[in-house]
Amino acid sequence: MRLFLSAVLITPFFAIPDLEAAPINVDANGDAWEVFHYRNRSGPNSVGFRREDRLIFGAVNVVPNGKGEDNSTPVSATETTGVAYQGDAEVQLSFFPTTINPNQFAGGFEFNESVLGSWELEFTNGSDVLIVNTPEVGDAPAIDRVSNMRIVSGADTTTPTFAWDPVNGVDAYTISIYDQLSRNEANFPDRIFVSGTGGAQTFTLPDGFITEDGLYTIEVQTRISRSDGTNPSGSSQAGSAVSINRTFFDFTLTDLPDEQELFIPEVDTSTGVPTFNFDNPVLAEQIQYYDPLVAIGYDYQIGAQDPFFNSFILPEIGDDMFSLHLWNGTEYAFEQDVLAGTEYFLGDGTDRFRILGIETGAALDPLDPTAFVTGLSFAEDGRFTGTMSPIVANVPLPASLLLLGGALGGMAFCRRRRRAT
Repeated sequence: MRLFLSAVLITPFFAIPDLEAAPINVDANGDAWEVFHYRNRSGPNSVGFRREDRLIFGAVNVVPNGKGEDNSTPVSATETTGVAYQGDAEVQLSFFPTTINPNQFAGGFEFNESVLGSWELEFTNGSDVLIVNTPEVGDAPAIDRVSNMRIVSGADTTTPTFAWDPVNGVDAYTISIYDQLSRNEANFPDRIFVSGTGGAQTFTLPDGFITEDGLYTIEVQTRISRSDGTNPSGSSQAGSAVSINRTFFDFTLTDLPDEQELFIPEVDTSTGVPTFNFDNPVLAEQIQYYDPLVAIGYDYQIGAQDPFFNSFILPEIGDDMFSLHLWNGTEYAFEQDVLAGTEYFLGDGTDRFRILGIETGAALDPLDPTAFVTGLSFAEDGRFTGTMSPIVANVPLPASLLLLGGALGGMAFCRRRRRAT
């Protein structure tokens, strides 16, 4: 039971009027899936999603929104707020606007069998209160996420085609694109595109959403759709799903030799330094191209059951000269100098190696996922589940840039320096 307490100020001279309020609507588009509740799991990401098994609930289109607006149009002098209740659980809903969903409220709760039922969402705007109920999650299972993510064509165009391996037990996939250089007040990247693919394991991004100088994250959701008939399978709206697993891959536009496929990694930023995680099949002695972020060097390492590295090809960066270091059992030791664009073989194979020699003067952004595309081959057929871990360096800024940073009040920006061709 919830008790609502209020204090009343009594005065014989005047009454304090309510702030201007507006009737609240959570179904402005007439869509049955405007209210959502689903089980959610997320892989490593640079977007800001928490990774543990959680319940996510809220409403896609609450008007007036958290700024008292309908999209960008003021409709109320007060801001809408929201709270979710189920049993003894109470969760403050956050106003979470994006380009795709500018009026969205959402909240989360650690997965718990005691709160799998309907959440009561209470929205308040001045004196106006609206209560709506989400669907139940019930016995929705946890599902697997995608692997073997790659750009199969158009890696250097604004209409790339992505592909991934099928996942058992799901009936739909949804694609979202996030703009890492456009962030909201909470510093989350803007969600600029969303589309369902049905059961297809490939998707071509339409033109007009990304640019050649941008930095983006593609999210691929595996989904189990609701079967009650109100939310069609394959819908990209959150309410159509009862269980979701999100996998995130960072990318920018990248030139590749001979129309090769480009394998793109999950980016794990939990330690403060990004690690790039791959999971894709490999063929013996066949060069495949991998797309990590870059600093002054990289450590390459296979997963526990992966075949050994057989050879590598490095991209043209700076003076195109690098150094190869091999693991001697206790540390990395210099082996030889290497040149960009040349395939170097690693003897009988190795489980790890280090590349150094990327000049700090090249100013390559350590959050640019296509700045140092590396070709790798493997000694045997198998699967690559290893990592590329950047070796970073702090580079002093010129005084003029330090002054600019101070003038901007600490505003951060992230932009890739164009590579010479």
